[in-house]
Amino acid sequence: DSRAYEKGALDTKTKELLGLVASTVLRCNDCITYHVIRCVQEGASEAEFFEALNVALIVGGSITIPHIRRAVDVLSGILRISNGLERGHRQNVQSVMTRIEPECIVLKLLTQFEPDIELWAAESLKPWLEEVLGKPVVFEARLS
Repeated sequence: DSRAYEKGALDTKTKELLGLVASTVLRCNDCITYHVIRCVQEGASEAEFFEALNVALIVGGSITIPHIRRAVDVLSGILRISNGLERGHRQNVQSVMTRIEPECIVLKLLTQFEPDIELWAAESLKPWLEEVLGKPVVFEARLS
């Protein structure tokens, strides 16, 4: 299964965007959440994300609109957390890795300094993201 998303004639980001389109057309909210997260991990731009959702709307019809809204809510939550992690102007957060576990979603931060300010800002947004994802969000941090 997961080998289908490995780089081949199409790169991984493109395959994840295709997965998002298929999941939206199939109206699978858990699948949509997974593929939104994977698209972000693979560096999909906002323009690419919305273009893929436009394809899903054309292929799937208006019945996909509630699922497209869910995809946008998930992306919005991820972006809010990302913005919260860089509240301090010291460019502390070097990277954020996402791990999807059955019981929660783990956001692992690699930082240059103690991430107290960044974690405080992200924690204030965490309830909203947990509501959208339907799972607890856990932050882990380690210094580089």
